[in-house]
Amino acid sequence: MNDYQAIAEARPDQLPALEESIRRRWRFDWRIMESPPSPVIREALASFAPNGYEREAAARRLAAIHDGSELPYLLLRLNDWVSQVREAAREAIRERLRAGYEAAFVANLFLVTRLRAVRRVDHAPLLGVIVNFLTRPSARDLMLAALDYASTRREVFAILTAPGVERLDEVVLRALTNNDLLIRLYATRMVTTALPPERIHDALLDRTRDTSFVVRREAMTQFAGAFPDEGTQLWRAALFDRSAGVREAAQFYVRRAGVDVAQVYRDALPSADLVAAIAGLGETGTAADAERLLPYLSNPRAVVRRAAVRAIVRVSKDQFVDALAALLTDASPAVVSAARRALRRYAPLIGTDRLWSLWESATSEAAHLRIFSLMAALPKWESITCIARVAISPVERYSRAALEEAGRWSAAYNRSLAAPTREQIARLKSALAVPSLDQRVAASIRFALSAYD
Repeated sequence: MNDYQAIAEARPDQLPALEESIRRRWRFDWRIMESPPSPVIREALASFAPNGYEREAAARRLAAIHDGSELPYLLLRLNDWVSQVREAAREAIRERLRAGYEAAFVANLFLVTRLRAVRRVDHAPLLGVIVNFLTRPSARDLMLAALDYASTRREVFAILTAPGVERLDEVVLRALTNNDLLIRLYATRMVTTALPPERIHDALLDRTRDTSFVVRREAMTQFAGAFPDEGTQLWRAALFDRSAGVREAAQFYVRRAGVDVAQVYRDALPSADLVAAIAGLGETGTAADAERLLPYLSNPRAVVRRAAVRAIVRVSKDQFVDALAALLTDASPAVVSAARRALRRYAPLIGTDRLWSLWESATSEAAHLRIFSLMAALPKWESITCIARVAISPVERYSRAALEEAGRWSAAYNRSLAAPTREQIARLKSALAVPSLDQRVAASIRFALSAYD
């Protein structure tokens, strides 16, 4: 693809980088190249030239074209480092702020809003004029459609919701279903002030079912403020939201109403909404609730077992380490991962022997690796003993993991001054006698033992 083709096919948001790329490798005379696909593309390439005189001339030739195709290249030249080029582009842009050019400006909104970020000169006065042009009724439908353009929709939303812009309710209603999370969030915050009273209830209620927990939470907050009676029931239902962030807000508002939130979750445990009830009890319960949650560690659904692991360790800390350790060999990788994260700080309580027993009974690679990560979290000399044993594994993934962990162990060697026991020294020397032990791991062990020979 030659430069003419690249320019013709580039989107507005790609043009700044393309211009820079072309200028860096400018080693030809554009006037003797093969024929361009159109006159505007020929002048566009000329406007990228390193020579300021050529860029100024190209800008003036672009200004003579009035079909809208010239606009992106004139917008680029607004930030040229030569003042004469900038002025030529500025005159051409101002002359195009008239009826018939709305579509061209909307199509190139990325290059318009880019002027806010560039610092060569202050573009604020001209940018303000362009923004005023884009808020005219003649550009209204085009701007609303531009809310769907990924590269500029946030800027479009900011323009259409600025103070003084008419028909704000139309913008907010459209923005409430936008693909952009931030636009939906800000639109939700504007519902009570932008929409007519008869539309507020349904608009907010619909956003309480948004896919984003941030929007759901904001919608619930706004809804409860506007409709207190219904809001109380809404927050109560939100106690069982799939998002911890929404549940936390719901717990705050329901608790403020004098309700024992933990009891709500206890009463709901046999319900169909089991995962949210378990998670909620873990967030609001006490150590006494751990016994109530233990049976769910053997639930046939992996998502329930995972929720139970997180909830039990949250309310009881290390009280049920043995029960949670059994899930390190669970058939579900998600459950194994949750158990490993929950138990990492309690690895010393599980102990080396129990971890080795779990290692030997594990049937999946995921389980082996997560059990090994707990071995690495054991006290200093216990962990290197486990690392040495895993390093001689015939499974390459395990031996490689042991080698990496041995490097981390050596790097952190001086963080603990604990001395090895005779039994630990004997185990490490036995490991050194195994011919298949990686020499890098062996070197770490020999260095560590040299102070205790």
